[in-house]
Amino acid sequence: MSYEKKAEKLISESIIASVTAGMISPLPGGVDIPALIIIWLRMLKKMADIYEVDYDEKALKTMLRDALMASGVMIAGVKTLTWLLAITGIGLIATVAINGFLNGIVTWRIGRLFRDSWRKGKQVTFKDIFNELKKAIVQKEI
Repeated sequence: MSYEKKAEKLISESIIASVTAGMISPLPGGVDIPALIIIWLRMLKKMADIYEVDYDEKALKTMLRDALMASGVMIAGVKTLTWLLAITGIGLIATVAINGFLNGIVTWRIGRLFRDSWRKGKQVTFKDIFNELKKAIVQKEI
């Protein structure tokens, strides 16, 4: 299997895991974020192995956490909407779907960013991650 196919399969598996985490835990305040970071770190470790690049878990964990915090206002808006739908009792299914969708889109963007960068031999920066998260919001993918 080629590098590209391995990376695509890995991103797809990670999207499924992160959507599942969002559907199991549509609670307020981003309760699912620790699970997402674990899913992303697993994905990136395996992707680093595919592309034979150095993997620094501590640095990646810090970049992912900081990018999530920096884009927190944007993400918090969506998380708050899902929470409000859930507590009113009118939208538990919508809540679960929106939260899972948010997690899937963000995972897809992060996976593609690292895949494309590492394929070209480039390093990924905090700014790159933040911009990908921002694109997901601005382009109304979320």
